[in-house]
Order: sequence, then C-alpha cells, then structure tokens
Amino acid sequence: MNAQQSKGKIAIIINIPAPYRIALFKSLSETEDFKFKFFFCAPSEANRRWEAEEYLFDFEVLSGFSPTLRKKDGDVITLHINPSILYKLRGFDIIICAGYNYPTALLSLCYSLFFKIPLLLWTEQTLYTEASHSFLLHTIRNMAKMFMLKGARGFIATGTQTKEFLIKHGVNKENIFLSPDAVDTEFFLHNSIKLEKEKEMLKKRLNLNLEKLIVYVGQLIERKGIIHLLQAYQRIFSDFNSIGLLIIGEGVQEEELKRYCQNHNLQNVFFLGYKSQEILIQYLVISNLFVLPTLADVWGLVINEAMACGLPIVTTKQAAASTDLVHDDKNGYVVDAEDIDGLTIAIKQILQNPEKEQQMKIASREIIKNWGINEAVEGFLKAIRYTLYGEKR
Repeated sequence: MNAQQSKGKIAIIINIPAPYRIALFKSLSETEDFKFKFFFCAPSEANRRWEAEEYLFDFEVLSGFSPTLRKKDGDVITLHINPSILYKLRGFDIIICAGYNYPTALLSLCYSLFFKIPLLLWTEQTLYTEASHSFLLHTIRNMAKMFMLKGARGFIATGTQTKEFLIKHGVNKENIFLSPDAVDTEFFLHNSIKLEKEKEMLKKRLNLNLEKLIVYVGQLIERKGIIHLLQAYQRIFSDFNSIGLLIIGEGVQEEELKRYCQNHNLQNVFFLGYKSQEILIQYLVISNLFVLPTLADVWGLVINEAMACGLPIVTTKQAAASTDLVHDDKNGYVVDAEDIDGLTIAIKQILQNPEKEQQMKIASREIIKNWGINEAVEGFLKAIRYTLYGEKR
C-alpha cells in the first residue's frame, strides 16, 4: 500500500460507546493503514447501564437529541437525531454506519449520496429480529432498510445470520464482508482461568455455595425469554440435590419474574442485578452452564463472554450467535424459542453428565479463540480496502 493510500480517513457512526465495542474501536484505531474517527450519537441509552470509560481512540459525541419509545414488552427503541453529522463528515474517504434504524444513519447516507462518498453499512440485523417488531414499526424500519441497502456501497456483517439476511434482501454476496461480533476474548479467557483456581472459595465468598449453578445474563425484558428459563428450571429443580439459577441484569420484567418464582415456590433463584465485566466474570466462573432463551437477538455477545469463561451454552436459534458459535452436542445445544421441553432436556443433559460438561467447557474456549477482535478488525479492513482500492479478498 503506497503512502497516499495509507492516509485514508474513515468515519464510523454508531449509537453509543457500548463497553463490548471498546476493544474493537481501540484496535481499529491502532491500525497503520487508516485513520479512524468514531462518532457516537449519545453517551448512553435509557435501557443501558454502563460505567463511563476513558477511550483511547479519536471520538466525538454528537450534539442532538434521542427520544425514547418503550414497547409493550419493555424493550426500548431510541431514535438518535444528530443533524450535526452533516458537517462532521467533511474530509472523510469512507463513512461506516452502524445500523439503519435511527435518523442519524439516514442523514449520513444522504450526505454520502450527495457528495459521492462511499458508505458501508455495518449491521447485525437478522431475519428473526426483523420479524419481531409491530406492523407499524416494521413498515417504518422497512422503508429505512431499503433506502440504506440500495444506497450503501458495501456491507459489514457480524455473522452468518446477518449475511443471510442481506442476501435475501438482494445484496450481492461479493459486497458483504464478515467482521465477527466479538468481545475482548483475551480479557475473559485470562481472568477466568485465574479465577478457576479458587472456584470453591469464590462460591463461598459470593454466598452461592451450591453444587450446580445455571446463569443468565442480559436485560430482564420479555424478548429475552427468561420466563421460559424459569419454567425449565422449575421442571429440573427436584432432580438435583443442590442447584441454583443466577439471573444477572436489570429490566422492567424483574418484578414479574420474581412474582413467578414466589407463586411457584421456586427456590435458589438469585436476582443479582447489573454487574460490571470484572465482577461478571466471577459469576460465570462459578457456574456450570450459560442459558440465553431469547426470542430474538441480533447476536448475544454474552454468549461470547460465557464461552471465553469456559461455559457450555444453551440458547435458541433466534440468537444469531447460535449459528456461528454453538455447535450442537459439542459446546452446547440450540433449541427453538419458547420450546420449554427442548430447553429443559438440553439443560439436564449437561448438568447430569459432568464428563460432557467438561468436554463442552474445553470446546467453548477453543471455538471462541477464533472469533475475536483480530478477526473483527480484519473484516473491517478488507471492506475498506475493497471499497477504496478494489483490493481482492
């Protein structure tokens, strides 16, 4: 690559600085070929609880406003509106926009088309998540989607389900680049391996000294399907002498879930609230398996985190991560959403077979090692090089 090419300036527009994206942004900013600047529409959103960090990359939080719509199931939609993006994009060679379901993304595409600057759409959308909205919302999003899909020069997909979504909507597969939805795998691997040496002591310190522990991490909202996990737990509780269910996260469904536990006399269900990544690792390490019973998830990065901590995974095919990361009977099981029987059987198969659990533990870590930040960065760079210079993959 010559000196002129190495000066390419890349603008990345994304809703908020989510902690699980920070490692990716930092790694991108450290690449020698391009200069990245990250534009955040807002510092946070109503359904997110994250601690502020000092970011070691070039970024700016855009001025604007972000009205919030709360759906009946407790999920939240934030419409970021940042007109200032129209003069912030001057001087960039490529615009990369994360998603299309907020006005700032559409403004960015308008700028791209008017000034003939290529725009890449970075998306996590899947056929399952697209179908999970109401008719009105689906119609509005569909209009935005078609505008973005037709106007974008190329596409960065986070996994197989997203690639399938794009191809179904008429995108040429040659214009799709895979950048795995990844977390800082090394952080979770390194710290979990250290903590495993004191697992029993850690259980006592956390006052969770039970033989078997199931863990869920995420928002406490209807879309996550937690009620189905409680129903499955209810069926298997009597099969084990000492078992518990850890529910980590916050959300509008919390009181409803607690009432369900009380009404059905469910024992050893612990609602632990939000936990930072450093603390979360402790709960993952003491657990025997991770369950994400979601009805629709564009990925499910908690699966990545749990796998890096060496946990077998039980999830639904409606979690996009299931296609790429969960290999049936190797490191976990994939069931249909709302399939209580399937969920129950999958959990029991792991908990009742310590040898299988250990094999899955090893397999989870092996699989996730090849699905990390380095692979995600390389996906971005391939998309950029192809768009700017026509470089082959």
